[in-house]
Amino acid sequence: MVKFIRLEYLEQFLKNYIREVALPNPENSLTPYILPNIFCLRDLYSDYIKKQNEIQSNIQEEQNEPVSWGKFHEFWNENFKYCKKLNKRTDFCETCCQLRQAIKDNTSPKNQLKAKEELENHLMLAREARNAYNEHLLKTAMEDHKVVLSFDFAESVLLPFLKDTPSSFYFKTRRKVDIFGITDEQIVDRIGNIQTNYIIDEGHRIPKGPESTISMIHHYLTFNVPPDTSLIFYSDNCPGQNKNQYLIGFFVYLVTVLKLYPSIEIFFMIVGHTKFSPDSHFGTIKSLLKRRECQSILQTIGTDGIIRKSAVNNIEIAYKTPNEERPN
Repeated sequence: MVKFIRLEYLEQFLKNYIREVALPNPENSLTPYILPNIFCLRDLYSDYIKKQNEIQSNIQEEQNEPVSWGKFHEFWNENFKYCKKLNKRTDFCETCCQLRQAIKDNTSPKNQLKAKEELENHLMLAREARNAYNEHLLKTAMEDHKVVLSFDFAESVLLPFLKDTPSSFYFKTRRKVDIFGITDEQIVDRIGNIQTNYIIDEGHRIPKGPESTISMIHHYLTFNVPPDTSLIFYSDNCPGQNKNQYLIGFFVYLVTVLKLYPSIEIFFMIVGHTKFSPDSHFGTIKSLLKRRECQSILQTIGTDGIIRKSAVNNIEIAYKTPNEERPN
């Protein structure tokens, strides 16, 4: 009887914690609640011990003694499988966050239902966009004259990148290097899809706008995609770089005026759900960069450079290296 009551108190404590902290996740019926990525079961157990000690100080009963860590861990795994911890790689958009918070905060059942419906519709749209992306990848693998290309800017890299940062670096501004990636989504045997990374040093960088995006896409198409190929492009929803009249006009110009390609389609990922192939390639580059010191842009290029060493399907094109003359 005592054991049953102790577990009943434990269950009530955990349910109260989930009610206060967790966010609803109607996207997945198996894990309908999401816990923040700072969640730690050990910390939760410490909070449980403190709470039980407070109760025990007021009521001297054996049934209020806390359970052991082993029992606590076992009880959580058996009874709270429907809670999922939000990891750092989770694609978690602002709209999802706001609607989940609205479901949690609204006391009115009508408002909760409305927010839940909006969240489900938003997630359904994101799933449909993801399914369309995957279907295009499968279809192009079976068609010779159709190519799917994904492109995106990576977060600027600051050089030099050192494992042990000297104190003087905190008072200086390091050199910015931009990376623009274009991924050919066709799977090559034993390699995967290949990404061409355009490396732009700060001394030659231009603003991240339609001019730079069009320039690099044009260069890639000229040297990598033969004419009479149907093109499908994927990008994120950034209006300054991708979703604008200049890029659309450039594609129209290639098809209707120059007649280089029979058709060009462009799809924009749903805001907040834009994880696609270029991000995985950028991830391998950043991962190697954290493990290997890089003094200058010269160490990012070439067969022994950071880009090619990060993965066999990463190659690079440098706009200009520091030992080359700048344009007049």
